[in-house]
Parts: sequence; C-alpha cells; structure tokens
Amino acid sequence: MKSFSAEHILKEALDVARTRKEKPSSREFEWMFEASTGLTRLARLSQPDATIDTASRNRFLEMCERRMAGEPVQYILGEASFFGYTFRVNSAVLIPRPETELLVEWVLEQSNLPPGAKLLDIGTGSGCIPITVALQNSEIACSGIDLSADALEVARLNATSLGASVHFSQLDLFSESLVTELDVPFDVLISNPPYIPDSESVTLSTEVRDHEPGLALFCGTDPLLFYRKIAELAPLVLKKAGKIAVEVHADFGSDVLEMFVHSGLRNTEIIHDLSNRERIVVAEVD
Repeated sequence: MKSFSAEHILKEALDVARTRKEKPSSREFEWMFEASTGLTRLARLSQPDATIDTASRNRFLEMCERRMAGEPVQYILGEASFFGYTFRVNSAVLIPRPETELLVEWVLEQSNLPPGAKLLDIGTGSGCIPITVALQNSEIACSGIDLSADALEVARLNATSLGASVHFSQLDLFSESLVTELDVPFDVLISNPPYIPDSESVTLSTEVRDHEPGLALFCGTDPLLFYRKIAELAPLVLKKAGKIAVEVHADFGSDVLEMFVHSGLRNTEIIHDLSNRERIVVAEVD
C-alpha cells in the first residue's frame, strides 16, 4: 500500500491554498488533517517521519478543496464547539456562535429560575441552547421547537450524543395553533431567531451566505418580524413574571427593546457582547 509523508501532504495543501482566494487558517488545516488521518499535531511533532495512506491523503485534500471553495470548516468536520461541548452540525443548522453563549449564561446566572423551571427555545436549530442549559442545570426542563425537520434531526442527535434530556417538536412560530401544541406554561422563553434583513445578504461572507441555512438567517424586509411574534406569544405561554431573552442584530437591539416595551413587557434590558455590541434583549411578562 502506498504511503505519503504527513508533512509533505500538509505542505502540498498549503502550497495549493496560497493560490486560492479562500485560504484555510493553519488551525483549520490542523483540524482537517487530524479528522482525515487520525494524526494530531503532537503526534506529528513527535513522529516527524509519520506517514499516511492514500485514502487518508485523499480525504484530507478533499476537505481542503471544500474549505477553499468557501464551505465552513465546521460543516466539513461535521461538528462545532459551543460552551465547551461538541455539537454535530450540517447545512440544515446554523453554526453555533460564541455570542449565543450569552443566552445560556443569562439563563444560568441571571434569570433566577426556580427548581423545576421550564424553558422553551424557539428556532432551536442544532439544539445547542436548550441542550447546554439542560447539561449545566438538570433541574431546568428544556424544550426546543423549529420549523425544519432536518434541523430537529440534528438537535435530537446532539441531545442523545451529549446525554441531555430535551424535548424537541416541529412547530411553526406563526401557526395559529402553536399555543395549544405547547406544554404551557413556561418560566422562560429563549430565541435566536432569523434577524438579518434580506438586503444585507450581499454583505455576508461566502461561508455564511452560500452555506448556512437562509431559513435560520434571514427575516425578509422586516427586522422585527420574529420579535413581534415572540412578544405577542410570550403572555400566552409564560407564567406570571415569566422571562424572555432573545439574541438580536447589533443594529436593532434598541428597536427590539422599544417594541417589547410598547407590547406591554417590563423590566427590559439590553446586554452587550464582548465587542460592546447590542446582542441580547431581556424582558418579563406581567
């Protein structure tokens, strides 16, 4: 069986990348190389003469081609990190972002939920939010809904692989029968809804625009569309003084907060991310 020098194959891929517009980072090369060959960076350093077989070489170079064509490395590897956990991802779900961890931190540290509290995540995608909350605090009963059956398949796989007890359902936020199909009431409602106006699609990177699901990204021409529905739904599905936390577009956080106030929600607040951008809006029902 033919074998190839591990270092030579890495150099071969790097040489090709220098000629391409989309260039994987050195860390991404390391991730793809380990995933395709089983050789970690430490193993290569301790075994400078390490070799790989033809199949491993071809897998690695195929991954590199996909990455240089603009596909996110998380989809290529089939996994992404969130809150210290590894979640399965594919093109049916958004890639979990560090900013979304703020929602989890808020639930765990600031929401003051009682034991046995119930959480609902709207537009759950990969399930990263309710799964992480459930893993961090098993006393919170977590549920997630999504319109996409493919996304829910990923979410259920993640819950199983991580050992989290989360109930997932295929439901439409805009359905007139939604309230009757939910196990109401809840103590807290969480959501990272689609909030990018269609007009901004041209400003997005190729990775996002051409590979992540538009259903989970774009809100049409109305950046407050999903937030209005959440504000309308909240009094119907939350307990008295139930809490809401939503991730927002950095340009529309104040608009979401103002709309929440006009909808009768109280104790509204904006939470900024590490870059000091408006990222989370929280509120309560009466």
